[in-house]
Amino acid sequence: MATSLLAGPSSRLRPVLRIPHTPAVLLAIANPNLQTDLLTLLRGWGHPVEPVADASTLLHALERPEAVPILILDAGLPGLHGLALLHQLHLQSARRRSWTILLTHALPKDEGNSQNDVPDSGFDDILTKPIDEVELRVSLRAASRVQARTAAMDDAIDAARFDASHDSLTGLLNRDALLKVLYQETDRTQRLGSQLSFLLLDLDQFSRINREYGYDGGDRVLRQLASRFRRFLRSYDVAGRCGGDQFLIAMPGCAQDDARSMAARLRDSVSERPFDILQATLTLTASIGVAESGGRSPLTVLREAEHALSRAKLAGGACARWFPSATTRSKPSTHPSAASQSAESTHSV
Repeated sequence: MATSLLAGPSSRLRPVLRIPHTPAVLLAIANPNLQTDLLTLLRGWGHPVEPVADASTLLHALERPEAVPILILDAGLPGLHGLALLHQLHLQSARRRSWTILLTHALPKDEGNSQNDVPDSGFDDILTKPIDEVELRVSLRAASRVQARTAAMDDAIDAARFDASHDSLTGLLNRDALLKVLYQETDRTQRLGSQLSFLLLDLDQFSRINREYGYDGGDRVLRQLASRFRRFLRSYDVAGRCGGDQFLIAMPGCAQDDARSMAARLRDSVSERPFDILQATLTLTASIGVAESGGRSPLTVLREAEHALSRAKLAGGACARWFPSATTRSKPSTHPSAASQSAESTHSV
């Protein structure tokens, strides 16, 4: 029979070696003597421990976005209802759920398998009181290994998802993911009647950089440019790489004046600060095409931004051009020369 080190308040805990992996523990124990002994034991093994003494505090702790790796739960915790606890555990992310060890009193064989009316479904391990140190340590080791492997698997899944939706060079959204987000933003624009503007940016004479400094030099420029975008844009703006040296920025809530101002800032962010390329520095310029969504298909608005960008290139680069919005085109004009003006005329920024 295993010897318990936590059988009573007079127990003394001997020093033990530190467990290699020591995840945090949420300790839900009402008995002060048992809680003190377990705190001493777990901290001696190197586990960060957060003690709670009632069900209300426990459920509040379980509502946090990031689950505690290991939960040690006393079945006799005041106010504890097994089904309510299980419901809260199931609300946690299936991938980040706490590993739950239930502590309960051993029952006589003729009383069946019921343990304090707390269902064992959903618990990862059950230990009987008084707690045996060896059994507890084995359970913690198993929990540590499972949680470590789960975390590694989660990281691999997150990395795969990121790689599938982001450009490997710049870390911005790739074209497919960008279009998906643009459709979502367009739907929001239609529902709320808000504004949405597209800015399509292209570096001027970028092919010259690849010829003179190689593709590695060009890659360095693109990474630096993406970094500048992150400093200028708001947290809810959308930025992605369309291909080559062309980038699309979608700005929710931005009408013509706001988009014009941002286009000027982005243009200046390229031209006013040199780029580091291997052993040299280069001053570059960018052309920008701007179009307003008006709740229309992102593909339509993107074509308009491309048209405006072409006009910026024809104007010599280092500038921005605005494609007339759907609202502007739909308004009839009484000006005598309006009929002779192209609906695709652009405005400089």
